[in-house]
Amino acid sequence: MTRSKVLVLGGSSKVGLNLIHAMKNEDILYTYNNTEIPGGLKFDALSMSVDHICNLNEIKTAVILLGDANPDSCFEDPLASEKINVDSIKKIIDCLANYQIKVIFSSSEHVYGGESSNNKESNVDPILLYGKQKIIIENYIEKYITNYTILRLGKSYGSKVGDGTLFTSWYHAIKTGLNDMICTDDQYFSPIHYNDVSRVIKYVVHSKTQGIYNLGGPLNASRLDFLQIFLDEYGNNDLNITTCSIDSFKLEEKRPKDVSMDSSRIIHETQFSFKQPRDVCREIIERGKSNGK
Repeated sequence: MTRSKVLVLGGSSKVGLNLIHAMKNEDILYTYNNTEIPGGLKFDALSMSVDHICNLNEIKTAVILLGDANPDSCFEDPLASEKINVDSIKKIIDCLANYQIKVIFSSSEHVYGGESSNNKESNVDPILLYGKQKIIIENYIEKYITNYTILRLGKSYGSKVGDGTLFTSWYHAIKTGLNDMICTDDQYFSPIHYNDVSRVIKYVVHSKTQGIYNLGGPLNASRLDFLQIFLDEYGNNDLNITTCSIDSFKLEEKRPKDVSMDSSRIIHETQFSFKQPRDVCREIIERGKSNGK
């Protein structure tokens, strides 16, 4: 039997939905759990086995996107998050290994501890429970899967007004009359557009790319820097911005201050150019104006 299908586990996530759209003309299967999506396969990773939802003999590559990606909820209920982010993923990996299926795993910028800028792939030192869970799975994949690619995703965002991501949230807030905003000036990261994430995953599906890669955007900067870029394009000089440290927020877990990444390895591998945040801000603003939003 020829293996031709791609299985996307976690298709109802924002990254998953964008990937499904990007691969709509290809032979793919995709799953959901709580949020049903057209054509999707129901899959509860806590109670179901992946080989019961489809014929794994037809699958050439599995993309693992599912899990609890909220650091706060992971910390608040560590047993529940361990079950979904560690135990269930290990069970999936064991099943895929039995069928010798290529694995693409979505890891996170939170495997970095926040002490260094422009982190390279070897700099892992997570302080968040969520990041520690991701490292457990990275190590498990390296041990049991021979053909794998691990992509450590930066903060992902879109450009569709109303999608609730980084720049569109600021657009909505200002359009609805927000005059005051609190913004951290010591939180550094490398946000990447969903379309670029999908392009890279699609490339990896069809290539022999293997190993661990950072997948962040082209600009490493602070949240305040990104807000200023957006305001420069929007032309709003009336917003009253109060700056603060990420440490000033009453969070259960201390946040890493710098998870910015050096993504040169994946850029060299793919030869892709990623969307610049300023261009995306301009696109959001122009689209919002044209739609009257």
